[in-house]
Amino acid sequence: MKKCYLILALAAILASCAKNDVALDEQPIAASKNKIYASIGDDTRVQLNQELKSVWNAGDEITIIGPKEYSQWSFDGKTGDRVGVFSRVETFEPMLNKVNKYFAIYPGMGNIDYSQTTATNAEIITQLRDKQDYVKGTYCPKANVMFGTSADGSSYQFKNIVSYLRLSITCDPEEPKTVKSIDLLGNNGETLAGRMYINSENGSTSFRGDDVTTVESITLNCGNGGVQLSETPQEFYFVVPVVSCYKGITVCVNFTDGSTYMRSTTKSINFRPNYIHPMAVFSVDEEVEWQSAYITHYGERAVMPKVIGSAAVSGFVVWGDGNVSMFNEENDHVYTDGQDKHIITVQAAGAHQLELKHCTGVSHIDLTNF
Repeated sequence: MKKCYLILALAAILASCAKNDVALDEQPIAASKNKIYASIGDDTRVQLNQELKSVWNAGDEITIIGPKEYSQWSFDGKTGDRVGVFSRVETFEPMLNKVNKYFAIYPGMGNIDYSQTTATNAEIITQLRDKQDYVKGTYCPKANVMFGTSADGSSYQFKNIVSYLRLSITCDPEEPKTVKSIDLLGNNGETLAGRMYINSENGSTSFRGDDVTTVESITLNCGNGGVQLSETPQEFYFVVPVVSCYKGITVCVNFTDGSTYMRSTTKSINFRPNYIHPMAVFSVDEEVEWQSAYITHYGERAVMPKVIGSAAVSGFVVWGDGNVSMFNEENDHVYTDGQDKHIITVQAAGAHQLELKHCTGVSHIDLTNF
């Protein structure tokens, strides 16, 4: 079976590479009609420091879509290479016959879809992962999303079309804690993951409000052994969409012992493409002053309580059947346990008012500790 190759330079993920990198124009590249060249644009610079550069990972895959072209390619080189050879692994039935460009998506996935929107452009559909893996010093490689174009299918230029969040967390070395996972939420119910639509004309991204795949949280899993914290800040990275969280974000740090630490910022965050947004260093030993309210009610349906503060308020609601909802979830809760009476627990930080609207069957509200 004949193998087709394409060569791409400087693309893919954030990883460290040697200080004595060979300049791109000095890389030995053999000319061939079966090889396609690509690079990251000059304005694409996601770097943590001067020693971290964009490189390929062994086994990386991309998908190429274009006039009579829809194919999957796999990286044959080793992790850390800045120039790589990709070989064709699968070809699909193409549907774009009228577009005047070729498009490339990283990471390549079998579920990438597309549709033609104008005579010359298309809408590319990919997936922004809501389950991401912890990688020391960088983000989850397979969670990153890059987009490249080519006029004739022989030379591509990639750019990052997502954003990044960096957490820096410490703890008391006398009482070390091990992180199992971290949950990230927007305080205004923003969509953070799911099926993502790419405008091929400019590389902008969006979600669909009625798409059943979209979710409002991202979970960073830290593996079986977890990640141990110390007095030295430990960094955790999320790949996030280009979105504005006007009421800030909330992170829930889950430990291997079953405990959880919640931290919120009420400052508006505008997640820009190709940019790492750092959150101020915090310790999981810092005490959060929680306020508690208890609502006793009858009936099978309960309305989400509204908690008001000087800015976005962090916290959650524990329904009478044990289910938990964050404040940014606006849906009512329906009980299916067959019980007529329930007690709702509201846990908040930074609140000064509790409001119940359109709520029937309430028999008692305890605000002693609110």
